[in-house]
Amino acid sequence: MDVSDTKQTLIWLWIIAALVILFTLIFNNRAFAQSENFYSGLSSREKNAAREIVQKYLKDGDNIALRFKGDAEIKEDEYINGDVICLKGTLEIKGEVNGNVLALYGDVELKSNAYVKGDVISFGGKVWSDEGAVVDGDVVERGESRKSHKKRHITYHGMKKENQPQKKHAPSERKEGIYIDGDDDSSPVYADYNRVDGFTFGFQFPRQSWWERHKHNFAVIGLGAYSFAAKRLQYRLGLERWLLGEYRFSLGGEFHNLTATKDDWIIGRMENSLAAFLIKEDFRDYYRREGYSVFFNQNLGRRVSLRGEFRDDRFSSLENKTNWAIFGKHKKFRPNPPLMPWSLSTDGSFHSYPNPFYLDIQSAVGKLTIDTRNDKKNPTRGWHISAFAERAGHGMVSDMDFERYILDIRRYQPFGWDESLNIRLRAGTATGTLPPMYWFDLGGISTLRGYDFKEFTGDRMVLGNLEYNLNTGKDNWFILDGFDLILFADAGYAWFANEETPMQMSRWPLEQEFADQSQDVFPEDTFESLKWKDLKTDVGIAIASDDGDFRINFAKRMDRDFGDSDIVITFRLRQPF
Repeated sequence: MDVSDTKQTLIWLWIIAALVILFTLIFNNRAFAQSENFYSGLSSREKNAAREIVQKYLKDGDNIALRFKGDAEIKEDEYINGDVICLKGTLEIKGEVNGNVLALYGDVELKSNAYVKGDVISFGGKVWSDEGAVVDGDVVERGESRKSHKKRHITYHGMKKENQPQKKHAPSERKEGIYIDGDDDSSPVYADYNRVDGFTFGFQFPRQSWWERHKHNFAVIGLGAYSFAAKRLQYRLGLERWLLGEYRFSLGGEFHNLTATKDDWIIGRMENSLAAFLIKEDFRDYYRREGYSVFFNQNLGRRVSLRGEFRDDRFSSLENKTNWAIFGKHKKFRPNPPLMPWSLSTDGSFHSYPNPFYLDIQSAVGKLTIDTRNDKKNPTRGWHISAFAERAGHGMVSDMDFERYILDIRRYQPFGWDESLNIRLRAGTATGTLPPMYWFDLGGISTLRGYDFKEFTGDRMVLGNLEYNLNTGKDNWFILDGFDLILFADAGYAWFANEETPMQMSRWPLEQEFADQSQDVFPEDTFESLKWKDLKTDVGIAIASDDGDFRINFAKRMDRDFGDSDIVITFRLRQPF
């Protein structure tokens, strides 16, 4: 890349940064107007009383993550990072709220698995609780008269209090949804379906938040499951122990023997299982990971965390063990790639040498996460930034010496109640002899949606996704009533710093000269050679349910004439990022 290209790249980066800052300032200035719209329909007396309550209990509403009008529900697997306010309706809570809950002229119903880390306040209503609900702060019921104010400090912990109001009426009927996210599974039953294991069934311990909710300072890490097609047992067993507090520190470790993947960021486990089971499409690649790890977690605030980990694992290849699905009788699952590219023949069988082929890798891992999203399932506001680094070998026992780095930045920016802009920037790089199982893949769902699945591969990767969401509302847009209209664009590319890497990796053991040369390539190398014309782009439109539980994408790649490529249609059960 010459000087003029470099200057052009920097100018564009500055323009993008300036636009993000400008949008943020504009939208923040509109916050007051949006809050005024929220109170529309109230009398002047009711508005004044509502503002007073918000100012008293929610500190002027600076940390409000969600606002509801009428009956609303926070589902069992939802995590709300911030305060929640509900106006003139019954708010039913089954999930977790990392903040305060306020009902204005309505009730709050805490189900048995509800967990509120702040206060629960009902102004002009009641707070109802089922056995097992947990509230770390105060429970307040207040009427419009100052003399009718009642405050009780209650921490529900699996038992009924004598002065705890019991549920006297059923909530209004609400639309039920599903939460598809295999990484955040609280069910004791573990189920999975993929092409290398077939059907896997077993049991697992609940996630960390369950142990915290029940006032434990530890969490047992446990999973035991059997894969019927692969005819093998999978397990994970460990313990994490922490010191409570906002700046919580924890230590833990585990032993495991699992079918693992690097594609969690592309699609969740449960959504992928449904795709494989129903339509014979498996969007993940797999390898076997057997060993142990020890780790620590340090909270640097309510929304910032740091994780460090030492891993000692043996990796091995996995073959396809099933080709069954309900639909797609004449289709075949694509072969699962092996650890090394030379060990896979055209018919999908392995011819590795030596046999069986293993990679023993010890590594140190670090991850920094900043999460200000208002919701983990379908965020509409906030940032999510993660920086991942792994260093293998270099004094540790490892068949390959490498470093890999992944940076993922996401912004969810509302324009108002009916518009929002979601942006993701993701980059990956490496140095040394990066194992093929860790190569970066782009193309298809969640990445470059107009291209073939994993069409581009390398040890360098850049990706940008943009989605402009229009909430059509109800009784407004004819057949689009209750659906969101989404316009999106993707741009990215994956490549190798050394074009000879795939060929060199087809030999074992690796040539010493190639291994030495790989160590001389730094993570920042070859990015300067990437030109704008190298980026692969696509545009598209999507129709999604208003709760984000279903969407249809229509994407078109831009590197070919319109008639030279098909429009790619994909179905999703959650948003891509």
